[in-house]
Amino acid sequence: MFMLSLIDKKNEMLRKKQISFRRGLFYLLFLLSFAVLLIFSILWIYTEVKRQKRNMKRIPEMMSFAQRKAIKQQAKNAVAYIKSMDQLNQAMPENELKKNILNFLQNIRFGYAGYVFVNTFDGQALIFDGKKLKKYKSVKDMRDPNGQKSFLLELNAVKKPGGDFIEYYFKKIGGNIPQPKLAYIISYPKWHWIIGAGDYTSDAMKRANTVKKIIKRSVEGKIVDILVVFVFLIISTLTVSLVISHHLNKQFHLFQSHFKNNKGGLIDTKCLYITDLKKLADEINRIERKNKEAENKLNKYQTHLENLVDERTVELKKQNEKLERYNNLFANREFRIKELKVEIAELNQRLRDAELNN
Repeated sequence: MFMLSLIDKKNEMLRKKQISFRRGLFYLLFLLSFAVLLIFSILWIYTEVKRQKRNMKRIPEMMSFAQRKAIKQQAKNAVAYIKSMDQLNQAMPENELKKNILNFLQNIRFGYAGYVFVNTFDGQALIFDGKKLKKYKSVKDMRDPNGQKSFLLELNAVKKPGGDFIEYYFKKIGGNIPQPKLAYIISYPKWHWIIGAGDYTSDAMKRANTVKKIIKRSVEGKIVDILVVFVFLIISTLTVSLVISHHLNKQFHLFQSHFKNNKGGLIDTKCLYITDLKKLADEINRIERKNKEAENKLNKYQTHLENLVDERTVELKKQNEKLERYNNLFANREFRIKELKVEIAELNQRLRDAELNN
């Protein structure tokens, strides 16, 4: 009894572990799709994050490059403007022409807080802090917080062909705290002017940090979008897997019903769209047709045998009746012979009695 109980428990466990073809196929399709989509999403996120990190590392360099390019271009534009105005207004008094040019240059603004400034070779400021000066102001001995003489840097820059960049600390327009500044210095030798265009590098770095934050938010948004797409695809895959497994279950249900009912009918192959299952159904239908033909032949043969049996039964019945008549006839004859033997014996006895009496 104990062994039988163990065997029953083992069989019960095996039955619990068994799963239907539909459920197994559903699990297979869903797990494969889930794995593929998960790997694809992880690679997508990894690629996107890596690309944006690479871009974020380049942002400060790009901002710095763009700022340097804009500063240099503004300085050259200012010199080109001075030169063109000088050539176009030869008849105008030089002082009036210079005044008009300085009035125009003081209004130039670019970049984050950039502007154009103008000094003379002897250190007199003509445009200072974005404004044209009416009174004499010397910048020859001005120093930044690091002790650098910015005017000396300007003189060294204009000695180079086409000018050069200088870096120093200077306060913004309307501000009091010196900040790192980048300027491009170029000269207009005819008037002994030093023309500079400068902007603050700290603003470029702030802008770079802002762009980094925007990119970071963009990456986070893309990751969210990827996850949403992943969830949507998982739900779609789940739905498709359920639909496929449901249709497959219907396909196999035809076979299950066929064998379960055991009616010997044919399987409707029009409902089967899987080639292998259709071939299997065709083979089963072929066997069923052969079985049907064999069954019909067997039924015909059985009917024929029954007819033969009926015929033989009638003949045997007739023979039995004839034998019964013969038996009755022989039985009467035997009975009559027995009666005759008794009568003969009585007669013989009488004869013997008669002889004795005589």
